[in-house]
Amino acid sequence: MNIKKVDLRKITFGMTSAIITGIAAIGTLFANPNGKMLVIPSLLIFAIADNIADTFSMHMYQDAELLKDKQVWVSTIFNYCARLFVSLIFILILVLFPTYLASILCIIFGLLLLTGVSYIIAKRKKSNPLLMIVEHVGLAVLVLALSTLFGNVIRSQIH
Repeated sequence: MNIKKVDLRKITFGMTSAIITGIAAIGTLFANPNGKMLVIPSLLIFAIADNIADTFSMHMYQDAELLKDKQVWVSTIFNYCARLFVSLIFILILVLFPTYLASILCIIFGLLLLTGVSYIIAKRKKSNPLLMIVEHVGLAVLVLALSTLFGNVIRSQIH
């Protein structure tokens, strides 16, 4: 498959949503190392129910943009599958590895995906890849930091 021919619009929304939501949930594991059994079901809910909601929203938006039905449905299916795939990879990593290592591996996996797609987008836009990578990965790291912080605050208030 030629990477230049892949229509990133079909996968970037779902993939990015799964990465950001996933690392936010996984970031809470740093605040609660015993929370793996709470995060895995949460990721499953994100992968299925929240994914349907986001995908349906994207589908409606594309219909409102008056895109052709086939184009809308192809994007809808690819978006759903991209998000499901990323979420299932996170879950697999969490199942296979100890909590702390799994958390780090999931975050690295998510950030590497964002880096790769950001690089491809920047090249296609003829933009500076480094600036786009810093922007996209920086936003993801901000989400991770805030979710970890809020997880710590909530945990300290409960205990």
